[in-house]
Amino acid sequence: MVFLNVWPVTAPLAPENANEVARAGRRERIFLASDRVVLSKTRENRFRLLEQFSAWLWEEHGVSWETIISAKPADPEEISKWLVSYGRDLHAAGKSYTRYSETVNAVSMIRPVVKKHLTAAWDLAFAWLQD
Repeated sequence: MVFLNVWPVTAPLAPENANEVARAGRRERIFLASDRVVLSKTRENRFRLLEQFSAWLWEEHGVSWETIISAKPADPEEISKWLVSYGRDLHAAGKSYTRYSETVNAVSMIRPVVKKHLTAAWDLAFAWLQD
């Protein structure tokens, strides 16, 4: 049996009418992030914090953040271990709680699969708040 396509063939994902053309034009410069909605300023801050965390990992421990975060499957225990160690160093250096908590949030933002498994990192954060 031969299947005949009875539907009109149109270019996929192309505007099909004037309204769609207008909407597409308004959306031209908009980038939709596939993570939680946060202000662009917050996103930029989190990326800066991740760079600092990555630098600390490499300079202090010779560990590549890129290797840890891109592991398949993700290893939340390994990630938490390093976040806890980093948090302790930040605390000892007099850094702010926000710096640590936003670093943990940044990790969750770029690797959502580990978000609910960073318990040890959040336990340290709550201990910090009680300090």
